[in-house]
Order: sequence, then C-alpha cells, then structure tokens
Amino acid sequence: MNNITEKDFHTLPDPELFSAILDTIGEAIWVIDFNKHHLYWFASASNQSKYGIPSGTVPDDFWKNNLHPEDRDRAVSGFEKSLHKPAVYFYTHEYRFHGANREVYFIQDTIRFLRNDQGEVTRAIGSWRDITTARLRDQKLEELVVKLEDERNRFKKIAELSNAAMWEVDFLNDRLYWSAGNTTLEEFGFNDPNYTLQDWIDAIHEDDRERVAKNFERAAATEENFFDTYRFYRKDGSTVCVIDQGTFDRDETGKAIRAVGSWIDITRERNREEVLERSLEQQRMLNQVLRVREEELATTEEELRQSNDQLSHHVQQLSEREFILDQSQKLARIGSWEYDPEKKTMFWSNEMYNIFGVDQTFNTNDLRVIEDLFDTPGRELLKEAFHRMELQHDVPFDIAGSISTPLGYKKWVRITAYPVLHRNIAHRMVGLVFDITYLKEAEERMKTSEQKFSRAFHSNPDLMTIVREGDLMIADVNERIESVLGYKRHEVIGKKASDIGFFVRNEDRINFFERYRQNKVVEIECPWLRKDGSVIFVIISSNRLEIEGIPYILSVVRDVSERRNAEERFRKSFDLNPDLMLIFRERDLVLVEVNEKLQSLAGFTRQDVIGKSSKHFNLWAIQEDRDKYFKTLSVQDTVSIDSVFLRKNGTHFLGTISAQRIQLHGENHLLVIVRDTTEKKIIEQNLVKSEANLQSILNHTEYFIWSVDIRYKLLRFNSRFAGYFKRFQKTDLFIGMPILDFINPASFSNFWRSKYEIVKGGSTEEFDIEANDHIYHCVLHPIFVEGEISGITAYMNDITSKRQAEERLMLSEANLHATVNNTKFLVWAVDHHHRLIICNQTFKDFIKQNYGIDIVYGQSIVPDSADRPDAIRLREAWKERYSRACAGESYEFQEQQNNLYFKYSISPIRGKESITGVTVFAEDITEQKLAEDKIRENETKLNAIINNTDLSIWSVDMDYRITAINEVFVQTMKSLYGLEYSVGQNMVEVSRGKLPDYLIDYWVRLYNRAFTGESVLEEYEGKIITTQNSVHPIIEKSRIVGASIYTRDITEQKKKTEELSEANKKIGELKLTALRSVMNPHFIFNALNSIQYFIAKNDRQNAISYLSTFSKLIRGVLTHSVNDKISIADELDLLKHYINLEMVRFENKFDFSLVIDPALDLENIEIPSLLIQPYVENAILHGLYSKQEKGLLKISVQSDGDRVLFSVEDDGIGRAAAQELRAKNFPKHNSMGTVLTEERLRLINERDKVAFEIQDLQDALGQPLGTRVNIWVRF
Repeated sequence: MNNITEKDFHTLPDPELFSAILDTIGEAIWVIDFNKHHLYWFASASNQSKYGIPSGTVPDDFWKNNLHPEDRDRAVSGFEKSLHKPAVYFYTHEYRFHGANREVYFIQDTIRFLRNDQGEVTRAIGSWRDITTARLRDQKLEELVVKLEDERNRFKKIAELSNAAMWEVDFLNDRLYWSAGNTTLEEFGFNDPNYTLQDWIDAIHEDDRERVAKNFERAAATEENFFDTYRFYRKDGSTVCVIDQGTFDRDETGKAIRAVGSWIDITRERNREEVLERSLEQQRMLNQVLRVREEELATTEEELRQSNDQLSHHVQQLSEREFILDQSQKLARIGSWEYDPEKKTMFWSNEMYNIFGVDQTFNTNDLRVIEDLFDTPGRELLKEAFHRMELQHDVPFDIAGSISTPLGYKKWVRITAYPVLHRNIAHRMVGLVFDITYLKEAEERMKTSEQKFSRAFHSNPDLMTIVREGDLMIADVNERIESVLGYKRHEVIGKKASDIGFFVRNEDRINFFERYRQNKVVEIECPWLRKDGSVIFVIISSNRLEIEGIPYILSVVRDVSERRNAEERFRKSFDLNPDLMLIFRERDLVLVEVNEKLQSLAGFTRQDVIGKSSKHFNLWAIQEDRDKYFKTLSVQDTVSIDSVFLRKNGTHFLGTISAQRIQLHGENHLLVIVRDTTEKKIIEQNLVKSEANLQSILNHTEYFIWSVDIRYKLLRFNSRFAGYFKRFQKTDLFIGMPILDFINPASFSNFWRSKYEIVKGGSTEEFDIEANDHIYHCVLHPIFVEGEISGITAYMNDITSKRQAEERLMLSEANLHATVNNTKFLVWAVDHHHRLIICNQTFKDFIKQNYGIDIVYGQSIVPDSADRPDAIRLREAWKERYSRACAGESYEFQEQQNNLYFKYSISPIRGKESITGVTVFAEDITEQKLAEDKIRENETKLNAIINNTDLSIWSVDMDYRITAINEVFVQTMKSLYGLEYSVGQNMVEVSRGKLPDYLIDYWVRLYNRAFTGESVLEEYEGKIITTQNSVHPIIEKSRIVGASIYTRDITEQKKKTEELSEANKKIGELKLTALRSVMNPHFIFNALNSIQYFIAKNDRQNAISYLSTFSKLIRGVLTHSVNDKISIADELDLLKHYINLEMVRFENKFDFSLVIDPALDLENIEIPSLLIQPYVENAILHGLYSKQEKGLLKISVQSDGDRVLFSVEDDGIGRAAAQELRAKNFPKHNSMGTVLTEERLRLINERDKVAFEIQDLQDALGQPLGTRVNIWVRF
C-alpha cells in the first residue's frame, strides 16, 4: 500500500484548497480501494511526522502494529465487522495509537464505506482526528465530578447522624434548596422541588414565626449573618427545636442574591431539659399520690365482705344453670361426657344416648362397644385420640366421624375432649359430642350444587360475570374475560364494575340498570371497552341471583363484534362497489336493495325500483339472453353472461351480469352484479391498432427490449435484442421460444431465471450485469392483465462508458466529501469575495436553524439583503475575519453565539501565486464550558456548606497531607492548641510538639482505619473537650485516596446527659421505695382476709397452720421490703409460703408445680424484690378460683441467655372470663395490686431492663385454657 504521491495529489479537484483544508483541520485522511488493493494517505507534513506515517510505500500492517495493545483487538474486529455488514455505510470508533517515538494519541476514526449493489465494499474512506486533549480533559472533569459527589455523599451521612441540614436560598428565582439525609428531607417535606422561602416561614411555629422572619429580612438587608433558634413543624404536625444560621452572597449594589446556611435539630437536648424538670415535679407529687392510695386501700375491706355474700348466691345460681344446661343440650343436640382412665368408667349426659340412638342400658364403660358404632375411619380416629390422651395426658382432641345407630341410621358426630390434670397426670377426661348430621348433609348438597354451577360457569364459551347488586363489586368471572375484554381474572375480581368502566356510552349503562331495576332481567346490545382501549360490541343477558341471602347480578356477555363488522363490511362493499349491485327475493323477484350505481348506470332512482318486481323495470335488451340467464340459474347457484342492457331512457350499454344465490333472514335471495363493459370493448378495438405502432417504436430505440409470459416463452422483442442474441448466443429468436433454454452458459440462464421469479412476485427488479466485457443496466417489469401477472417486460441498456466516467468522478468527490463531512466541526470555505465555495452538512443545518437562511454555493453566507440586527453584526464581524485570513494570517479564537460556545480556526487558502480564499473550522465547546462552570459553582457551594456549620471538617491524603479544611476547625485548633493549619501541610508533622502524642496517635489510628475502607463513628473524651468523630474513606475510581473527618464538640451535651441520667436514677429509686411501701400493706391486707375467712368458719386447725405459715411469710416480706434486690432462692421461698397459704385457704382447689433450671445460681443471682408474687396472686384469684374443676398452677424458672425467665401459668378460666366476672360482681372496684405492680414494673424496667408478656392460652376452637405470664430479668 502506498502513501499518496505528488502526481496523485495534483489530480485531485482544486489541490490548493485540499492542501489548505488538511493544514487547517489537523486531520489525516486515508482511502482504501478494494478493487485495486491500494491504500492512500492524505496528511499534512506535521501529521505525517506526528503519526509516523512512512513516506512512499506504507506497510500493510502499519495501522494494526501501531495500535495500543489494549485497544488492538477491539479496533480491528470493529472495523472488520462493519466492513462485512452490507447495511453499514458509516462507522466511527476510538482507539489509542502509537505515533512517532511511541507517543500515544487518542484517535477518533470516522469511516465511510462505498458499496456496490451487492453490498460489497469497493472503497473505504477514513478521517483521523486527534482527540487526545479532549479525552484527557474529560478524564479530569470526571475525576472532579466524582470527588464532588463523594463529598456530597459524606456530608449526607453526617447530616443523617447529626439531624443537620444545609440550605440555599435563590432570591432571584424564589427557590429554597435543602441538602440533608433522606430521613430529614422526607420528615420535613424538604424534597419538594418547588419549595420556597414562604414555605419555610409557614412551617415555623406561629409563636416564633414573626420574630424569625424579621431577623431573616434584617440580615438580608444588612451586612449581618443570620442566626436564630426556633420551633419548626414536621409534615406530620409534630414540632422540633432547631438552631439556624447562614450567610448571604450579594451583588455589586449590596443586594442579597443568594444565601447558604446550616440547620441543626436540637430537639433531644431541649426534651432532656424538659424531662429533668418534669421528673423533679413528679418527685414532689409522688408523696401526695401515695397518701391517696392508702385511703383507697381502706375501702377494700368492705368490698371483701360483699364478695362473700355474692359467693353463696352464685352457688345457688350454679344449680339452676345446671338444669338449664341439660335442656340446652337437648335443643342444640349437644351431649357431654366424662371418662376416668384409671377406673375405665364413662359418664354420658341424657342427650348422648339420643345422639347415638341407644337407650340407658347401653354399656358406656366399654370403649370397644362405643367404637363399634363408628365406621372404620371414625373408629381408628377415636382409638388413636384416646390412646394419645392417655399417653401424653395433657393433649386435647377434636375429631369428627360417621356412626350407625342400632336401628341403621347414618349420622355424623363431632367429638371434643379436654384432660383434667392432677399433678401433671390426666385423672379424667371431659368432652362434648355434637350431632352434625344435618350440617354434613347440607355441605354435601351444597358441594354438589356448587360443583355443577362452577363447571357450567367456567366452561361456558361466553363471558360470565357475577356482580354484587348492592355495590357492583365483581365477585367472580370465568376465563373468557381475557379473550373478550383483555383482563386477567385477578385484575377485576374484588373491584367495582363502575370503577373499571365497561360501558362506552353512559346512556347504555343507565338503560341497562333501569331495565334491570324494573324487571330484574335484562338483555341489551351495546359497545363495551376492552382493557387496551379498543371497543367491541356485546349482547349482555342478565338476571338476578341470590347467594347466602345477598342479591347478585349474573350476566352472560357475548362478543358480537365480528357479526357487526361483517354486516358493516358488507354494507360498505355493497354501497361503494363501482358496479351496479341488486338483491332480489327469489320467490317473486321483488327488488329489496340496490346501491347508488343504479341511477348513474341505468338511469333509475331507488324509489323507481325498490319493492317492485324485475318485470316492471326490465334491463334486458335481448330476451334470449334473459331466458338463458334464468335457465342457468335454475340449475346452479351462480351464473355470469355478457349481454346488451337498456337504460331508463331507452339507450343501450354493453355489460356483464353475474348472479349468486344467498340466504337472508332464512329465505333465498339473488345477489346480482351488473358491470358496464362498454369502454372495455372500445379499448380492446383500439388496442389492436396500437399494437402495430408499439412494434415500430420498439425497433427504433437504443434499448434491448423483449417480453416473456409466465412460462418464460418469448412474446415480443425488438430488432436490437434479436441482433444481440444472434451475436452472442448464435440463435435466431422467434415468438413462443422458451428463451432460457437457449442461453449459455447454464449459470447465466439460471441468473435470468432467478430475476424472472422475483418479478413474478409482483415487484419491479432493477440491476446491473456484466457480460461480454460490457456493463448493462436492466429493468424488469411485471405485465398485469385484469390484476393478474401474465408476463414480464425487460429493458436493457449498455452503460459501460457511463460507469467508467462515474467511477473516476466518484473517487474524486469521495476524497473531498470525506474530508469535510466526516467530522463534528462546522466546516466551510469562501473565496476572496467572501462567496461560499464548499461546506459540510453540519454547517448548513446550523445556519438554517439559527438564522433561517438556506446555504447556496457562490453566494454570501449572510446576504446583504438580510437586515436582522444579528445578521448585520455577524456579516460585519466575519468580513473583518475573512480579510485578516486573506491577508495571510492564520489564527484561532473562542466566541459565544446563541447560548453556544465555539472555538474557531481560520486559515487562508494559498494558490500557486496568491491567496484564493479562506477555510474555517468551528468546534462546539459548549459542554466543556458548562462543565467547567459547573465545577467552579460546585466548589463555591461546597466551601459555603462546610463553612456554615458548627462541625469541624477536614480531609487528608494517604500521606496525611491536608486537602480540604473549614474555618471552624482552623479556629478551634488555634484557640485550643495555638496551631494554624492550611491546605497542603502534613498534619502529623505540623502537630508534633504542639499536640499531645496520645492525641496524634489516636488520629493516626483513625486515618489508617479509613485508609483500609472502614467508616468510623465514635466519641472521644479528651482532657480538654469531648468530641463525636466521624471518619470516612475518600474513594476515587475504586481506589482509596484519603480520608474525610467531621467532628462535633459535645462536651456540654455530654455533661447535661450525665446530669439528667443521675437525676432519673435517683427519681426511680425514690419511686420504687414508695411503691414497695404501698405494696407491703396491700399484701398483708389480703393475707389477713384469708385468716379472717378461717376464723369465721371456726376452722381452728387450718387457722393455726395458716397463722404459722403467715408469720414466716410476713417476716421474709418485712426483711426484703426495704431492700431493692433479692436472691432468686429467697424470692422462691416467699412464693412457696404464699402459695401454701392460698392452697389451704381454697381447700386444695388447685395443685402447684415448680420447675427450676439446675444451671441457675439461685443464691447469687439477684432480682428486684417482690416481683413475681402479684402475678401468682392474680393466677390464683382470677384464674383458678372461679374454675369448677381442680386447677393447676405452674411456675418455672429458666436461664435465657443473659436473662432469667420466670413463667407463671394457670389452667383457669382465662382473662376475658375473669374480667366479665369482676365487672359483674365488683363494677366499681379497681384492683390496687395490679395497678401498683404495673407501675412498679415500669419503673424497674427503666433501670433493670425487665420485660414481660401475657399469653392467653386457647385450644384449637379458640376456647380459653388459662393464662401464662412471662417475666424476663437481666442479671
């Protein structure tokens, strides 16, 4: 491959202009001629030296070998793929290239592929543009943008941690912008893009609003900075307390145009101060509350006496209710039973015998006899249930099965059982039997009915819907909803039909519901709207349906769009048919319909013929043809003949009449079409005359012309084609000749056959072909006869000379075109009279868009006739610039034009003896300018943000050099240590000798943690101040380059927090002491009531035993009531004494179980004293006391991680039932024990982190099984 020679260069059009362009644009142009296998380079001397392009012959692998290794495969494969894709005409790619001295350049290579008709590339033209400077500038801009984004993200993290925000006010556009964490932005509505200064003022608390607004206005009008503290509303209406400070940017007149500042939430600090004040007030009120509660305690004794009276009354009511229960079982068909596993005895209620259909002599004690009443599955269920209960003791069961009574009746029963435990062993079982026969039969009938309806509903070929009548909610639809309306079932079920909007016309919807309201049955046809917005026609048939007493609308929706469309298509084709169309009723030949062609063709109007027999408006001129027509129609369904017809005025016309028998409304009709063929006949006569003329024309043209039929037999040819065929194929042509059989070689014959096949498809084929050292241009057209292809006409012309001239011109134009159009620059050239010589399309589009002028070569770019001010200014400016270049000066400059920035490069065009014109290249550098301006603006904002906060902010690189710093940090370090830091200093080296070594080592450790990628947030308590420090890595392009640090002085905040914590601790201890002083009398009061109970019964032995146990208990209570903590062992001893007293008092109405984790150190683990006893008391009095059977109280003490879990569980009547009894028997009583315990637990939880929960135990049917209380105490 060769570089372009001097000789080749001077063969180019206007070589002086071309040389000037190459020197100006600084681009290298290359051209590859694939036909001749030549590569040409067009480059200035400087570029040839710069890129190392050899003079003369250029090696084949020059480009590939000098590509950068990392880009070589991508660049080569990209070029080759584009080269072999016929659809690709332009291709641009970028890569790095090693020029002279192995210097690396970023190259933008823009390629234009010139392809032949087969899509093969004949030439490739490329333009090299050096974009090294732009790419390096882009990399720098990207690094700056990433750095700014990292700084912004670090600020957002700090803002999230500190509840701080930064704000910026744009006074010119009345906008207020906020920068903070996502939580803060959302809570206060700061993420509204239209947030204004007035929105901020409106959100200030009304008591502070006027003062803050005036302060802000005064600061904006003067040289002051803004500072204020005020209350501010969140979006949810709650308020926070904030410190707000800011500074103002002003124009040259001193008017504020922008303000930036910081905004910090200090609500927690204010709340802590308020909490401390309230706590002190609560301490003063506590003694008053305790005195009131002691008075309330005195009233409880009278209430206890009242409860004893009510208890005896309840016993009497219990016997009455037992009778009512027996009668209720009969009515409800529910029987009860009780089974003793040890004695193997079973008790049945009267209704049990009725349910099982046996008499009172039935042996209920033999389980096998009872099991024999069940069918096999029910028998196995019953056996397994009783066996499991006997083994596991505490497992209830609930089963259902089928039985057969002795008389042969089939019944369904449901059996439930509950164990009654004694010392964790089921000593008896109680249960119920429900007769559910009717329910089961109803379920079977319902199931069968539902299955039938469901099958009919979902298999219906039409769309079916069920809509609730009251609110039009869609209850169900079948699968046809998707094919008919385009919805999935889940998209409509559960939604209101009115919300979806099926009806297109509101009047149809009103009509439907009005008719349904009157008759509860309706059927209408109307348009409906599909999901995709299209409209279909449907027939809706609806009637009323009740489901579980609720009225529903059952509808069948049939899509009749196809029928409507078919009718509409028939009507349009009938009315718009160019031929006369008539429809006759066959039995009497009465005309029922005719189209508008009747009057124009036959002269009759619709009124003349509709409803009349064909005899009254005879169209036939020849009676014999009419008779033949009807005779043929009598034996077949279709007929078509040519004849002469009459018009109404008596004139004749030639035509073709066709008829076909059709069905309309269940009756035979004749569809008749009459076509006027008068003109056709005349044309056929003229065609014969034209044939001779055509043959004469064909023989007097330079084209080779011939035509063939669809079997490729020769129909016609001119003498020129006959001579060509005789010369090269050695054969004489003749009409009817199968021409492809006489073409040699066979490949040439196959080529023509493939082209004929394409044209037979109805398209025109145009192509070039080389044969016999000539190039021929061929055009093949299909021959249509009455809409059908009957043959092919071919035209062939020798274009050999024309093609050779075009190729020479194409190479010349391609070189010049590639130079000016394969670039993003605006390129143009003018002569010394400032008239346009050449320009690229980019320049044309720019002038048209910005000045409304169409570029014309040879004219001034801005005509003298243009009188717009900007056109006049532009013309004068460019006249001066062109004159400078015509004087021999080459220069560059930048200019803003219509909000765009351009860089212009202007050079003279030098001819052999003088300057003949000027070339101009303009590069759009708007994006570069805007990016540079944005970076400067962001740097200004960042400095404003970091200097309008009370945080100390700085950053260091990997060598501890300071890269950024704010004024707060500078002043803090200067006032504390006399250090003055500045950007660029090594922070560690500068601090040596002025900061304590331990403080320097601390900060170095934090920096190093950040250098490993860790983000650190911690407090540091120094000898002078306490700070909260946040350190984060600075990451650029996935590499850590430094650390950013944010610190806040929290010395005062820390001091206030410690003071508040100490005060709360003292208040809590005072409250606990006061509450224990109330709990102790309360407990003693309850115990004395129990002793009184035995004395009242004259039970001397139990009274003495009770007093003895009570004395032990009271001694332990008094011992530990003054202590804040008690060991678990001592707490359990007190509980045992208390439980033993209650068991004696209630005559062993319940059993007691205590489970202790052996891993617990009971003697050394301490818990809040008297913590468990109130919950044990509640379990006994409210859970077990009201239970008819013997109950069980279980207490367990388990280890749960670093906590002890106390569980108090009873199998009593449950909390809900206990609350009902208490509300009924003691409607005005409030339990002091529960209230005091909850208050005490709340206070203990604040200090000792005690947690508790209450669980309501239930069986599978939701029936209460008791209550469990879990208490976790941390040790």
